[in-house]
Amino acid sequence: MQTIVAVALLGSLVSSARAEPATVQLGDQIFLAEHLNRGGRIGTQAASGLTEYRGAKWAQGILSIRFAEDIDDARRAIFLKACAAWSRAGNIRCLEGSPEEEALTVNLGAPGECNATVGHHPGYNAVRLGEGCWTLGIIAHELGHVLGLIHEHQRASRVPELDRDAYITINWDNIEDNPIARGAFSKMKSLLLPSEATAYDFGSIMHYHPQGFSRGGGPTFSPTPGHEEEFGRAGRSWWCSKPGCLLSALDKKAAAFLYGPPAAASASAR
Repeated sequence: MQTIVAVALLGSLVSSARAEPATVQLGDQIFLAEHLNRGGRIGTQAASGLTEYRGAKWAQGILSIRFAEDIDDARRAIFLKACAAWSRAGNIRCLEGSPEEEALTVNLGAPGECNATVGHHPGYNAVRLGEGCWTLGIIAHELGHVLGLIHEHQRASRVPELDRDAYITINWDNIEDNPIARGAFSKMKSLLLPSEATAYDFGSIMHYHPQGFSRGGGPTFSPTPGHEEEFGRAGRSWWCSKPGCLLSALDKKAAAFLYGPPAAASASAR
């Protein structure tokens, strides 16, 4: 998964182009620093390394999008197609054009650079997609972050069967040796979407492939005993070329948990 490349900007603490607000980059996720409670050193599997995310949703599920001028019509179309997949999962609307301070800005990144802000950031919401990132699966993954979802393989829970450690073992020696890469595998607890909301899901669009951020080609995580068959689904939806196979049933459940059921479902229920 070489396309999951985050540009290391002075370690894990970076700033936006406006020099505000302070952000923290963990893998392809860019968090507002104030949205994270960091319990220890990032890049370990110890409990002291747990990071807590307390972000914000997009008001009324309206995702306002502003494309950079150098993004052509074909790329705009595929981006909106990926966004529409989330609209069918929850009460989420993807609208192009909005006041600058509220827009999700979509920019061209460096080759292989795919990252996004997580949740709604007042005044700073961005997706960067370089060459190799303009696919339905990768865009849907980044939009999941924009909507407030963290990585499935990072989930922490006090309920053992909902914690990632029950399903995968992180191979720290196989992960690139930098804080951004290693931060993509540290355990996180989301206060926006509690782990109890859904079961662990290898097939989630928010789950990495075992080659993500690999150093030397070895798997960055392996299945725990009894989960070898499910493990084969990890990251597979990233290469999906049709909207129908992008989101798993549990991805859709997560979207509905955060934003309510899709508008069509809400209307039919009345």
